[in-house]
Amino acid sequence: MKHLDDQQIASLFDFVKSKYVRYIDVQHELVDHLASDIEIEMEADNSLTFDKSLQKVYSKFPISGFSNYVSAAEKSMHSYWMKNILGQFIKFGGLPFVFSLMVLSYLQYQFIVAFGTVAFIILIVLIVALSLLSSSRLTNIAKDSNKRNVRSF
Repeated sequence: MKHLDDQQIASLFDFVKSKYVRYIDVQHELVDHLASDIEIEMEADNSLTFDKSLQKVYSKFPISGFSNYVSAAEKSMHSYWMKNILGQFIKFGGLPFVFSLMVLSYLQYQFIVAFGTVAFIILIVLIVALSLLSSSRLTNIAKDSNKRNVRSF
């Protein structure tokens, strides 16, 4: 069986990149698929050159080229990562945490739709400022409480 050399593999990577396949893992899969088919074509017909074999193999793809393959890979990766991320959220806080997060996200979206982005940003700044003030006040109360407890001994 004929094997492709490094230069031919590099030209396959360039070919796949020229077809706007931007994900490296998808590029590797496509190059592997193309290389295998080209080797089979060249083995079947010794008179075929690398370029002719590449054109013959590429003609087997639909008119959209690699786009169907790329969109299937994107959909698969999206599904994989959404499952992982949701699983981590559930592991972190449980279902009540995820449900609360979804409700808060929906309320945030409704607030932005109703009052606009600027009003939402002002609301967030006020919440952060009040949180910092409350935190510093609670810290002072805890310090005062510790001082009183130390003196009572």
